[in-house]
Amino acid sequence: MAAAVSGEDFTNLQLLLKAPSKDAVRDVCVQSHRAPSRRLAETTAAAFSIPAAQAAQLVQSLHILSHHVLFYNLSSPEQILALFPESFHSSLKNLITKILLEN
Repeated sequence: MAAAVSGEDFTNLQLLLKAPSKDAVRDVCVQSHRAPSRRLAETTAAAFSIPAAQAAQLVQSLHILSHHVLFYNLSSPEQILALFPESFHSSLKNLITKILLEN
């Protein structure tokens, strides 16, 4: 069974706002799906200018979210958008949803 996406995971996902570009967000989203790794956390930390521990939490939260979407076969934007808290950054929520649907 897929892990539930927690409030802490959504807090971690807000770190994506520090990404230098949409492509950087896309890269970490796609790479985190396979398996969170120390190397991915380190490259994310450097690219986003955040501490390695925060990057590791971000990568883990992305991994949990993508597996939740797959496990529950969420295949429409509305289904994925419904997972996010109302207070979550609107543009970031839409970008993450788009990336998850493409991959």
